[in-house]
Amino acid sequence: MAIGGKEGIMKDASRVQVVGPLESYARGFCDELSGQGYARVSAVARVQLMAHLSRWMAGEGLSAGGLRPERVEQFLRARRAAGYGRYLSSVAVNPLLDYLRALDVVPKPAPQTHRRPATSCWSATKATWLVSGAWPRGP
Repeated sequence: MAIGGKEGIMKDASRVQVVGPLESYARGFCDELSGQGYARVSAVARVQLMAHLSRWMAGEGLSAGGLRPERVEQFLRARRAAGYGRYLSSVAVNPLLDYLRALDVVPKPAPQTHRRPATSCWSATKATWLVSGAWPRGP
């Protein structure tokens, strides 16, 4: 339910009207949230966020499969600019993205590659001790 473009209070997530590219996934997402033990008010908020995202995607000409991280960030910027006060970070969209990834609707994120720092913690500690004179220089 939307009131003046902002989410209103609703008690049943399945009654939130989702139109646009995510419409066919709304019922399953409601069931998923319920199965994960989301409180009713939290589930409603997540589905309202889904509805807003789906309307935005329709306006952008995006299909469900076109929902990439950079597009999610664009949506969140538009949401902040529109004056929404809640669910403004990518963390808020993660339950929906996880659900859509499980269905292979949106791609799974690329694995993070962690680079080792140029110096290890031990090397940095040793260098600090040498500079301070605390490192034993030998006999």
